[in-house]
Amino acid sequence: MNVVAWVASIILLLELFLVALSALLGLEVWRQRMWEVTGWRVVEPVRWLIAGFALVTGALIVLGLGEPRYAVAGGVLCAAASAVVLIRRMLVTAPGRGTGAYLTFLACGVLLTVSA
Repeated sequence: MNVVAWVASIILLLELFLVALSALLGLEVWRQRMWEVTGWRVVEPVRWLIAGFALVTGALIVLGLGEPRYAVAGGVLCAAASAVVLIRRMLVTAPGRGTGAYLTFLACGVLLTVSA
């Protein structure tokens, strides 16, 4: 695994850790931010689904540090999730505003997929 894949993995793991922690704790600030970004309310089943997604994707990326095909799977999942949020943000809530973090997440997912 090259340096680009390592850096993308570290960035994605940090973000996924924060998402999983926020979802598991059910932080109101996080719920409010999700509402502002996507326009969707985060109810209990969705909160657990997001936490599970973040944990499984993070596990794939950690496994990908030794086996590239797992890194590719984790990168694809990260890129797909951020693309959904970006599309929703562009079409519905606030086009062009506050998309930097999701663009970074998308770029890291694509870089990990391509360079792993």
